[in-house]
Amino acid sequence: MSTPYFLAGRLDGVTYTCSEGDEAGYPSSNLSDGDNETLWQSDTQAEGQTLVIDFGSARTCDTLIIHNHNIDIDGNGSNLLQADDNSGFSSPETIATLSGTGTPDPKAYTFTAKTYRYWRILYGSGSTLPLGANPYLGNLFLGERFEVPYHYGFGSQVEDEAYETFDKTNLEGKIISAQAYSGRTRFSLKFQNQDSDFVAGVQALLRYSRGRLYTIYFVDLNAVIWLVKSMSDFAPVSTIGPNRYDLTLPLQSLHIGLND
Repeated sequence: MSTPYFLAGRLDGVTYTCSEGDEAGYPSSNLSDGDNETLWQSDTQAEGQTLVIDFGSARTCDTLIIHNHNIDIDGNGSNLLQADDNSGFSSPETIATLSGTGTPDPKAYTFTAKTYRYWRILYGSGSTLPLGANPYLGNLFLGERFEVPYHYGFGSQVEDEAYETFDKTNLEGKIISAQAYSGRTRFSLKFQNQDSDFVAGVQALLRYSRGRLYTIYFVDLNAVIWLVKSMSDFAPVSTIGPNRYDLTLPLQSLHIGLND
């Protein structure tokens, strides 16, 4: 089982640049709108092309989530996540290998924390073949994960949506939920009896999500990825006693199945 975590992708102040240019109608700025249906797409299938992420200043990252992607078009080479201290990538450090036929969508990659300003996806590294298609992405979130060391459970669906039942099994002091089924896509995630530091950390993530500067993903015990739907009129925290809180978040199911 995986340690569950949140990942909030900060969208403001990030510049994306494709070495081959963008396909008309699919600009890289679409990666900054938080909508996985609006795509960035490269203009060519050339091997060795890159999508550069410039944070504007050094940022520590230990997790990448890609959503609505075709990352497995590797041209018999490897797609790599790399980082460097300069925009020319004269001495890039390879952080993770991203290729693999049948890669789930969305997909999360975790790695040892690194601090750089410039990051990039290198498509088809070491290949002499064109890629199978023009690379595209709907969302790309790169940052530090916020791990959840607490019990949690999936409860009823959010207000105004039908109730859905879950099977729950206790394992190592945590609650594991069955996955969404019967076409349901919206559920609530509840953390009980949390301390104030944990609640403050989650609230800090939600504060920017409400202003549409962040989109938040939650990766559960089974490594299944959910989108946290944070609304401006949604109050997720209720006090149940001294330093005891209930925290309930609305989730959107992105797909059924494991990302392992």
